[in-house]
Amino acid sequence: MLKLSVWLAITATLIVSTASADTAETRATFTSPGQEVVGTLALPAGDPAPVVLMLHGFTGSRDELKTDHIKEGVFAYTAGRLADAGPASLRIDFRGSGESTADLNFAETTFDGQTADGIAAIAYLKPLDSIRSDDFHIIS
Repeated sequence: MLKLSVWLAITATLIVSTASADTAETRATFTSPGQEVVGTLALPAGDPAPVVLMLHGFTGSRDELKTDHIKEGVFAYTAGRLADAGPASLRIDFRGSGESTADLNFAETTFDGQTADGIAAIAYLKPLDSIRSDDFHIIS
């Protein structure tokens, strides 16, 4: 556990200290078992990028945990830092959370449903020319 913590601290430091790059953030939508899932796709400028899929916890949303120190939310902040370092990212609202509530509310959310949403997000990302689908990561 200590090795993992040290690795994460070093990685976070490297990501934060990397020079800023132009990043385009767009609203992304796809379907998962018949309902629209809403997300935010952050793409750094340049060549196809590795991609990180960010999946929030129960009762969360795609920007995840706004605090006094990170006003935009932890996942929104992380997406920006990742893009600065080179990777693209997609952060989604699971069905029943955030903006993905058309046909399902939070009380109807299940682990199986969230798994289906994650799989649908991967299917959405794979054909995009702007990302390298062979260099794929998940933060959850």
